[in-house]
Amino acid sequence: HPGVHNLHVTAHIGSEADDGQREITMLYKIVEGVCQQSFGIHVAELAKFPDSVVRLARKKAEELEEFENLGLKETSGREADDDSDATSSQTQDIEAGSRLIERFLTEFADTPNLKAMTPAALARHVEELEA
Repeated sequence: HPGVHNLHVTAHIGSEADDGQREITMLYKIVEGVCQQSFGIHVAELAKFPDSVVRLARKKAEELEEFENLGLKETSGREADDDSDATSSQTQDIEAGSRLIERFLTEFADTPNLKAMTPAALARHVEELEA
C-alpha cells in the first residue's frame, strides 16, 4: 500500500550480567525497516516472570524462528494447529503467568491517584506490586 512502510524503535541490549539478566536501554529512536529482535522475553525477565514461563517463551520464539527460516511449517503428518507437544506443566505455567499478569495489571489500574504520582513513586509502587 502506498505510504505504508516498516518502522521500529531501537534498543540497546547489554551483555549478560552475573545474575543471567541483560539490561535493556530503549533508545526511543525510530528507524526504518523490520525489527530483527523482539524485546518481550527480556521485558518478562525484568518483570520477574516465573522462569518456567520465560523458558517456554524462549522455546516458542525459537520455533517461530525455525518456521521463518523454513518458509513453511512441516506438519509431519499432523495438523498445523495441533500442539500435541504441549505438556500439562507448560499449560499450568502459561495459566500461572496469565494470572500473574492479570493480578499485576488489576492492582496497578486500581492504584488511587495514579496520574498524580511522581515517576519515583510509580517505580516504588511497581516494586511493591512485584513482591
